[in-house]
Amino acid sequence: MDYVNIGFSNVISKNKIVGVLSPNLSSTKQLVAKSKEKDLVIDVTTNRKIKSIIVMETGHIFLCALSTETIMSRLNQD
Repeated sequence: MDYVNIGFSNVISKNKIVGVLSPNLSSTKQLVAKSKEKDLVIDVTTNRKIKSIIVMETGHIFLCALSTETIMSRLNQD
């Protein structure tokens, strides 16, 4: 199984990622709010600004301090 570093020594499975989203969209903010109600949000920003949101196939949402571009470049590395 392949993993990707999402910052601060946190890694997740590449194969379980559904999408990497910008936190600035209103629809993304609604998704995060609904996921928080269901306790599916995992904050790995260590109190930094949220720059991307990773959606997993399990429904979990990761709040990340890395930009979407950084995460996507890490996902595309072999």
